[in-house]
This record gives sequence, structure tokens and C-alpha cells, in this order.
Amino acid sequence: MVEKTAIQQGLPVWADVTAADVPAAADFYQHVFGWEYRVAPSELAYYHTALDAGRAAAGLGVLPSPDSPADWTVYFAVDDVRKAVAKANELGAVIVMEPTEIPQQAMIAAAVAPGGARFGMWQAFHNHGFAARAEHGAFVWCDVSVTDAPAAVAFYGALFGFEGAARESGPGQLLKLGGKPVAGVSARASDPGEDAWTVYFQVHDADAAVAAVQAGGGDVLSGPTDSPFGRVAVCADENGARFAVVNP
Repeated sequence: MVEKTAIQQGLPVWADVTAADVPAAADFYQHVFGWEYRVAPSELAYYHTALDAGRAAAGLGVLPSPDSPADWTVYFAVDDVRKAVAKANELGAVIVMEPTEIPQQAMIAAAVAPGGARFGMWQAFHNHGFAARAEHGAFVWCDVSVTDAPAAVAFYGALFGFEGAARESGPGQLLKLGGKPVAGVSARASDPGEDAWTVYFQVHDADAAVAAVQAGGGDVLSGPTDSPFGRVAVCADENGARFAVVNP
């Protein structure tokens, strides 16, 4: 077993999206964010690592089964992925991917929280996940929309050590580590659908990003609108996977 390297438990460290046609999805996101790609060999199912100015920004992988929905998954750092999986199961989550080793990089797993939101757990070896920071196409935030915010805060707090706090800028909760916000919790109506995480990527121009989404066959679910954090739009790619763009 490769020795793990230290990274603070609970930090969002990676995000990836699934698609039936990964090269087509890669083209879509390249037009939106300008990403280039490093493609893994066949034994890793040709997983695409998106590169922003040469730095790892996100991943694209094939759907686990033909009837699986395309979606984005946020991965949170854990000290021991097997212990985290056991804890998640104890807290009522359903494990949808047992601990899996990416050789020399990380051990990962995925679960569905009691409300239905899928998330990942990431025990780093030599790969700490995101390398792109504070630039066009880089991850900047994640937020889970839920029907029961107190239950969600309790679940993720017990699993990752988050502290819940009210947002100063509006409704909802923040999930904090050491007093610093790392993710958000937003209330949603009971129907339709299930709880879900949304990944936010920084862009130079939210309106231009929205135009690129539409030109690529994606949809705009809300916005662009001005917010305390910048101009924001929530979108879906051509396969229906939801993500957001923000122009700080």
C-alpha cells in the first residue's frame, strides 16, 4: 500500500462528471472552460483529467451503467477511506462505490447521503486533487440542495467534522472547517428530484459561459444573476449533469 499524505479531512479536493460519451462531454466543457485533457490508459477506462493552464481542474469518466444518470460528484478528503465508508454507512448513507485504489494517487469511494445526494471520499496518496486555483475553469465552491437542512448539516458534520453556521448573505447554512467555510447547504422544495451537490467553477464572464453552454447543447437552469459572490448561473451539460459558473 502506498503511504498516504496529509490533507485536511473534509476539504473538497476533487470533482468529476460522468457521461455515456466522454469525448463528447470533454468537447462540451472545453468550449465552456477552455480545458485541455490528459487521458488515462484503458485499464482506467480512459478517464479524462481536465487541465486548466496545465493544472488539474476536474475529471470526466464513463457512466457506471447505461441507466445511471449523468452527474457531478464532489469528493471530500478523508484520513482513512475505509473508516469513512464505515462511518457513512453507520450514518445512513448507501455506499455506491466501495473503496477503490487509483494506483500511486488515491483511494476513493462514493456514497449517497440519506437525502439522496451523491458524494465522494478521497484518501490521498500522492494526488491531492485540485491543482487549478482562482482562475477561469477552476473549482471555487460546492453546495448541496436539500429538503432537510438540519439533517444534512448533522450528517456531513458527523462524517467530515464540519461545523454548521448560518449564511450571512442569505438563507441556508455553511459547512465550516476551523472556522472557514468550505461548502454550503441550501433548502429546496420537496419535489421534484432528490438532494444533490452542485459544483461551481470560476469564469471570466458568466454571460459568455452561459452562451457557450447553450451553443454546446446544454441548458441554463437559472441566471445569470448578480449575487454577493459575483454573477452566477446554474447550468446543465448536454447529458443533464448540473454545474454552476460564477464570475467573481
